[in-house]
Amino acid sequence: MRQSIRSRDRRASEDLARIAALSDMSADGRCWVVLKVEESGDEAMSSTVLVGKTVLVGPVGCSVQDGAVRIRDGRIDAVGPGPEVLASSPESEVKHFPGATLLPGLIDAHTHLVLDGGPGASQRFAAPARGGSGGDDEALLGQMRIRAAHALQTGVTTMRDVGDARGLARRLRDEPSLDIPLPRILTAGSALTIRDGEAAFLGGAVEPQGGLRAAVRSRVAEGADFISIMGSGGLLGLAGPAVYEPQFSLSEICEAVDEAHAAGVRVVVHAHAAEAIARAVQAGADEVDHMTGVTRERDIIRDEVSARQMADQGIAACVIHSANWRRVVAGSSHKMWDKMYGKLPWLAKVGVPLIAGSRAGTANALFSNFVDGLEAYTWAGLSAESVIESVTSRSAKHLGLAEVTGRLKVGLAGDVLVVDGDPREDIGALRKVQYVLSAGRPVGTAATC
Repeated sequence: MRQSIRSRDRRASEDLARIAALSDMSADGRCWVVLKVEESGDEAMSSTVLVGKTVLVGPVGCSVQDGAVRIRDGRIDAVGPGPEVLASSPESEVKHFPGATLLPGLIDAHTHLVLDGGPGASQRFAAPARGGSGGDDEALLGQMRIRAAHALQTGVTTMRDVGDARGLARRLRDEPSLDIPLPRILTAGSALTIRDGEAAFLGGAVEPQGGLRAAVRSRVAEGADFISIMGSGGLLGLAGPAVYEPQFSLSEICEAVDEAHAAGVRVVVHAHAAEAIARAVQAGADEVDHMTGVTRERDIIRDEVSARQMADQGIAACVIHSANWRRVVAGSSHKMWDKMYGKLPWLAKVGVPLIAGSRAGTANALFSNFVDGLEAYTWAGLSAESVIESVTSRSAKHLGLAEVTGRLKVGLAGDVLVVDGDPREDIGALRKVQYVLSAGRPVGTAATC
């Protein structure tokens, strides 16, 4: 089934061919240097031109100095050197950002919008009588809207919710928000788990003996964008398996993956346990999140076999690091933090596609702190430019959004982030947000929300 799912990504390559007649491209077809646009003939249609010192078109190595991006009707319709774009845009509103970098809006691939990100977030949600909001859908939906809006203000134009409750993230995705701009939201519904298992308080526990396959069918029927499976114990379990214990057998994971792929839906498996990682890869899941690699001996290992299978099959890894990673490093031995963070350059060297997520919503992971976690990637040895790709074009590809967002490319959504400085030199520049467009819609500051 894997080939049928991955074939959807080939449409991005086909799109290259369709746009080629309008573009001056580099020899390898990866980089647009100048993009020419057919005139729409509609002078009344409003458009905006953003001009900056550098335009990071995406992927790595593709940029335009002193460039500009034009947005019309919510979509990108010109990218190239500033003078050329401006010359073809006499009726456009122009915004100049001297010294700034324009890049695609960021993609946070691992969030939990129903949780508030404070200490004890899971416990509060599971026990609303003790002061949480887990029992009041409308109040919780309002809080989720504010959390998503805060993420958008930091430049996150696409969020993937990997563990919802009661279909609230789906409501947030589907209900129009006229007062507060929101990012694009993908949701899996409640993550599939075992009774009293990891994140079971979110309502995704399945019945034994065939329950996982039935739950996949149910999620697809409800409109899930992907399937999220808790493959092992973890940090959201109020009881149940430890982090080194798998929750589902290999055959169960295989059934779930086959069912999802037959419906054209991707599968994400959350796996802290080394054995759960191996099972997810053997079953043909599309992505493994966390990738901790904890054994029954409480050690953390690097599974060379699974990593090479992931590289060969194009299975992505979303290795999560919170904003507290510096404290973790300071309190750990060199050997321990090398096991935890050294896996990032190792996975990249093996060829595993790396994407990034904040785990926002879980304890001590706020929706406005995405960049803090990204700095762990560069501290571990990855280049800032490769990290930018992991939260833009690469994430878009592996989330099935390559034809929607992730690059500053003609025809894609007008998701644009403008930051002061050059994040290729210092990933922390992503904090210096000057302007955000979400599907061409300007995003206000935190004060307006």
